[in-house]
Parts: sequence; structure tokens; C-alpha cells
Amino acid sequence: LGPMQVLPRTGRRIAARLGVPAGDFFAARLYEPGLALRHAAWYLAALREEFGGNLLLAVAAYNGGPLRFAEHVLVSRALPFDLLIEEIGAHESRNYVRKVADHLVRFATIYGDDLEREALLTALRPPETVPLPRGELRF
Repeated sequence: LGPMQVLPRTGRRIAARLGVPAGDFFAARLYEPGLALRHAAWYLAALREEFGGNLLLAVAAYNGGPLRFAEHVLVSRALPFDLLIEEIGAHESRNYVRKVADHLVRFATIYGDDLEREALLTALRPPETVPLPRGELRF
């Protein structure tokens, strides 16, 4: 729901992790840009930590769900990184990862200075080995 496409159940769980009292969170609040951004930023940061700091793995988990994507990583982690991404079972998630990577490279090229561009391109580099999910986000 909302501008960051956070599901209501996930939004409730994020709100709980952020210390929001249960009675103060309603799914309709995910349409509020400030709240949606705060929830999405926290969630993406948590997913990045969950998947060993890798931005593209976090993006795939954000779109397809961390439990489902963690299963894919466990089964496919011996594959080269590009094949691991290409073998994501959900067509939508696979395309989402491709689009995010493409847009980040374009953004860095057009708007980033040398340091920002290098930091972003470094974040997109495949890991030498695919990290195992930590198993801390059971959303």
C-alpha cells in the first residue's frame, strides 16, 4: 500500500520494531508519504543487514518477501551472483531487481559526483560469496 508499496502486515511489524504503539498504526497510514518513507527506509536497511549488506539482495527481498527470497538464496547460493538473480522464481521480483539496478546506475551517472558514484557502484557489485540470510526478519 502507499507510495512505498509496503503490505499492511509488514507495515504493522515494522511499526512494532520502530516502537509505534499497536493502536497507533493503521494500514491506511501507509499512504502518508512521511510514514511510508520511514517504514520503507527502515525495512530496506534491515533487509540489507539481513542479506550481508548486499543492496540487490535486499531489494529482491523487499519486493518478493524476505522469507521467500531467503529460501531462494539457500537453494541457489552456489550459483554465480548474476544467475542467482536470474533464477528468482517470481518474474516480477526478478524484473524489479533489474530495474532498480539500472535506475541506480543511471542516477549515479547523471547526478552523482565521483565519490557518490563510486559508493553506489560499489554497493551494486556482486559479493564474492552470496551471504546466508541471518534469519532475523520473519515477515
